[in-house]
Amino acid sequence: MIILSEDNLAAYIKEHLADKLDFINYAEVQNVAVVGGGLVSAVFKAKVGNGNLYFKQAIPGRLDKVKELVGGTVPEDAFVVWYDERQFAEVKALRIFRRAVTEGFVPLVYHHDTDNNIMVLSEVCGQNGSVLADVMNEEINLKHAEILGTNIARVANHTYGKFEALRDEALEKKIKAIKYRYEVGEVWTNISDSNKKNYIIKKVSDFVKTSSKKNIVLVHGDYHDRNILVCGDNCATYDLEESHWGDPVEDIGKLATSYILRIIYFHQIRQIAYEATLKLIESYFETLSIPEPRDVLENRIRVMIAGCLLMRVDGISSMWLPWVHDDAKKELTRQLAVKLVLGNPQFSIKEILNQTNVI
Repeated sequence: MIILSEDNLAAYIKEHLADKLDFINYAEVQNVAVVGGGLVSAVFKAKVGNGNLYFKQAIPGRLDKVKELVGGTVPEDAFVVWYDERQFAEVKALRIFRRAVTEGFVPLVYHHDTDNNIMVLSEVCGQNGSVLADVMNEEINLKHAEILGTNIARVANHTYGKFEALRDEALEKKIKAIKYRYEVGEVWTNISDSNKKNYIIKKVSDFVKTSSKKNIVLVHGDYHDRNILVCGDNCATYDLEESHWGDPVEDIGKLATSYILRIIYFHQIRQIAYEATLKLIESYFETLSIPEPRDVLENRIRVMIAGCLLMRVDGISSMWLPWVHDDAKKELTRQLAVKLVLGNPQFSIKEILNQTNVI
């Protein structure tokens, strides 16, 4: 198996893609660079002719190294989402998402080299693109929030009632169970009021039972600010390896969390982050056309946001967010999470935000 590097990527392109992609035969390969990657993947970019190609490789053995690195800080069963054949599901998800939103949402899959676990992808955000997480601590663009909310709804509209299996059914259920467990279910340890905590855990348990059984739309599954690229007013989404069929509240709830955390943690952008949160949710509901009432969906979104907020400040993902470890702001985040779950079910998310000291 070929393991891509900056040294061999140009040769790989010429030797393995020339008969797959016609334009490779006539183009010079240049500016090869490592541009990213997650826990178990590597991402490369190469300028080929006048455009850029991206190469995402799922690397065998990387997961074992990650387990060694994090030690016991991540439970063993959480690693099920990075199973060896995940890239097949990601390619299927990319193609479905792209049919739903044709411009700028996800990259085009030019080729999937299954022998070497390499996806060859188009560029989606131009030369001056940035990862949303790298810029939104200082500046938030309301247009991005509007586009992202709209596109999440478009994917839901496009996929509702049109199930296409991404992976084995038993594995799909296992992945969803693990994600709900660590993203929503088991994040309430630091709630100090034991009476509230017990009641919350009951409500959250009911939510998890309901939502984990839903297979009605295709969701990204890991939709936060590190998986979004922005360039001017344009934005695009990538890293769909955790995609699955699920509840339409998942993606909108997770992404709303990214904006709400900026309200709490970054005073200088608090107001614009608040406006972006509302813009994201409103554009989602303005576009959504699935047969489920808004009030029912919004109540589930509230629980999804609450869990994801605590996952960021107290849960697994807190180890990758160095800026969340301010004790006073963590406590404010917990108070908001409690209010989102226990607040009057008739109140909107806007009303819940306004009831706390977040704004």
